[in-house]
Amino acid sequence: MFVVDRDGLNGRRLAATVRESRGRNQLHRYLNFTAVIPGNDDEIIASGNLDVADSTDLYRVNLVTGKSVAISSGRPVSKPGNWLLDDKLVPRVVSSFDEEKNERVTYFRKSSGAPWVEIARTPTNRRQIFVPRYIDPETNTLIIASNQGRDTVGLFRFDPETKTITETIAGHPRFDMGADSAGAGASGLMLGPDRKLEALRVNADKPQVLWLNAAGAKAQASIDVALPGSVNEIAPNADRSKWLVSSYSEQSPAHWYVYDTQTGKLEEVGRGRPWLEGKLKAKQLPIRFKARDGLDLTGYIFVPEQFKKGAPLPTVVHVHGGPHVRADYFARGFGVREATLLASRGYVVVLPNFRVTPGMGVKAYQAGFGTVGRAMSDDHEDA
Repeated sequence: MFVVDRDGLNGRRLAATVRESRGRNQLHRYLNFTAVIPGNDDEIIASGNLDVADSTDLYRVNLVTGKSVAISSGRPVSKPGNWLLDDKLVPRVVSSFDEEKNERVTYFRKSSGAPWVEIARTPTNRRQIFVPRYIDPETNTLIIASNQGRDTVGLFRFDPETKTITETIAGHPRFDMGADSAGAGASGLMLGPDRKLEALRVNADKPQVLWLNAAGAKAQASIDVALPGSVNEIAPNADRSKWLVSSYSEQSPAHWYVYDTQTGKLEEVGRGRPWLEGKLKAKQLPIRFKARDGLDLTGYIFVPEQFKKGAPLPTVVHVHGGPHVRADYFARGFGVREATLLASRGYVVVLPNFRVTPGMGVKAYQAGFGTVGRAMSDDHEDA
């Protein structure tokens, strides 16, 4: 982890790199950014293994001195993994892995001084998804990502007292929200500067967002009108008077703007890869296809500028890595970059999300187990 001042000066490292640790023949100790501390420019919350090698703890890290203080003392297990903070930056949820029973165990506490209570056990071999994503400060309930009763992972309200799901919040028929079908994190909840829930988001064929407050919905609508044809991701400052905008598409590298709600002015403050401006002509289109065994799968196709329906063009099928990873999104991803390059040379490029690709439901993910070199390869041919 590195830190640099806002003016670009005083860059410094806060934790050793893997190469440095290996060079000293030492166990690697890492730090990962977790959260900012509102009103505090000198400290952040980070996760890492500074104290116990095979545990992930939380630390308050001073960016000036590099010193850290553990804030996850009194944790309920010896090898904690994923932590969840409330709106006051208090660690309130943590999970660990029970190696003997092959289960992921989740713990919760009502407040900073309350005892930890086990609220869920998820057998990993059954691929039951239970990932806490947010602590509601008003009800002291959780919003979790789960696949209970559905194929794709959705968002649900969970009561830690009764250890039951009480409400369905959001879900998508084709794409996972909050966590993917492998249990890893995925887009779902967007928090504001005060760590309150502001919007719901899903990485579908194109990113989709639903604002839960009028300020966000109004700003999004105004910016989408001003920047049509682009994905416009927005985030507010503390009083919602200004919004940072990241605007991009498959035909335009990212542009960054500041939107002023008082004046309605949209000011550009930066852009990525300006040398590609106006040169990205290929179109990225979502596709649906059935594999030969009937499995529904998704993906993308890139068509070059000279594409005409019915006219044959050389075609490349791009196989993403992992393979159990969703590598390609709209306008982003390694396959997308290669497809853009090849399409600029006149190729049609197909990017299939073959079975075992997470993010499109548990059925498609599990169907890939044990199929390397067989059904996975068939999926590429079928696409």
